[in-house]
Amino acid sequence: MTVDSELVAGLSHPEDLELVYLGVAIGGHGVLRADGTEVRRPSWKSQRLPVTGAIDLGDGSTRLDIGNGALYHASERGYPLIELLPGDPFFIENAIELLDEPGEWFFDPRQRLLYWWPPDPAALEDAWIPVLDVLLAVDGMPTDPVRNVRFEGLAFRHSAYTVPNDEGSVVSQGSSWFTGWQSPEWMEVNGQRHSFLNRPRPAGHPAAAVQIDSSANVAFRGNVFTELGAVGVMVHNDVARIEFAGNLFADISAEALVAGHPEHDEIDEPMEGTVTGLRFTNNVVDRAGAEFYSSVAVQVFKADGAVMSHNLFRDLPYTALSLGWGWDHNPASTVHRAITVEKNYFENVVNLLYDGAPFYLLGPVAEPGAGRSDFTEILGNFANNAEADPQFKAPGEPIDAQFAKRPGIQLDEGIRNVALSENVFLGSTVWLQLTDFAANRNTPGWAAGLSLTGEDNWSDILASVPSDPALVGIDQARLFEIPTAPGAVRQIFAAAGLEPGVAMPPLP
Repeated sequence: MTVDSELVAGLSHPEDLELVYLGVAIGGHGVLRADGTEVRRPSWKSQRLPVTGAIDLGDGSTRLDIGNGALYHASERGYPLIELLPGDPFFIENAIELLDEPGEWFFDPRQRLLYWWPPDPAALEDAWIPVLDVLLAVDGMPTDPVRNVRFEGLAFRHSAYTVPNDEGSVVSQGSSWFTGWQSPEWMEVNGQRHSFLNRPRPAGHPAAAVQIDSSANVAFRGNVFTELGAVGVMVHNDVARIEFAGNLFADISAEALVAGHPEHDEIDEPMEGTVTGLRFTNNVVDRAGAEFYSSVAVQVFKADGAVMSHNLFRDLPYTALSLGWGWDHNPASTVHRAITVEKNYFENVVNLLYDGAPFYLLGPVAEPGAGRSDFTEILGNFANNAEADPQFKAPGEPIDAQFAKRPGIQLDEGIRNVALSENVFLGSTVWLQLTDFAANRNTPGWAAGLSLTGEDNWSDILASVPSDPALVGIDQARLFEIPTAPGAVRQIFAAAGLEPGVAMPPLP
């Protein structure tokens, strides 16, 4: 990638840099307007790329070499390489010359010295150096699961995640990436491993500070998860009846919670198992995605019978709650079903990237013609982005309005069997976004096959995609203004978020 030479001038070891970019055009392409000019298409991705060398080209620019195939994967394997343009939003890290304000630190691997500028030199704090990626593993076997365990009043802090040091952090969506790499050890039984490579879009995911596999009747109550290097908790494979209640998730580099696996469109091998009976209630998720900005707060890839209610989500760079996976490439998948999302409160969500939402739904739910009890039900939630941070935008770059968006709820490719009722959307660019409407609107039977329904929703803006949501079975939202919000809106606001009497454990 080529950058302005002034950016790296004077850096003693540019080969140690990490380049972080976001919002660049997908696949190197913008969107052409009618007059032939190009509009940059913002991204839902933030990539961290390891720099292995720098060559001054003598024309005021310097070429940064990106190592370990990261640039190839960032271009999604086969698209034209992403071109980093001078106006694109990016920054660099990991040089001692960049240590210029309190709160920053730098580790010199050659001298083995850690430089740290404490926020308050008069009150020197402790410094913690993470060592372990996984702090706790609850790991049974499909034939012999761990059972009946409760974790209460604990603090999980200071997990590591060093993979990006060498390989970068290159994502497809959320914290997932496309990969042909070997499947992880947790998917091995008697020497046989899950054959990810047989799937159309093989995917992987970072490690978690707390990892749960092949377990049943597990509860986390009143715990703190903070200062974690990647994912907070991963409920990965073959887990039944797991509860999270009254926990605080704060300052987490990637997702707070991941349930299921991106490869679980089908459960077709002996070592695979669904996540069933997930309950996530009365939790606070604050500043997830603190380092890997394209991470969502809670990612539920596939689950059977999940309830997420009375939670508080705030200050997130991207999506808060992502449900489902698979786009439209596996419409036969019925693993994901019976999901209830009720009376949650969202504030300042999607404040850095684009194409995300407080609620983001993807891939099929249950089977065509399923009963309402197997739908994904979005009920009585309050999504408040009235004072959200502005999304990042490169100076002077026009942005394609289709993608410079922060909808209240986004129904992406392959979605079906969803019900939206009595939700309030405030400060959205559109209250509803059905992503693949334009491409499929004239396909006979397409809208009816979605089995979407929605009624009694409220918004301070009536713009939606499609502009007439009744075309896909959803009633138009009711318009309200903040000073004169009707009683129904005030009741939804009052009931959303933590239930009365729920107290968060204090930060350690």
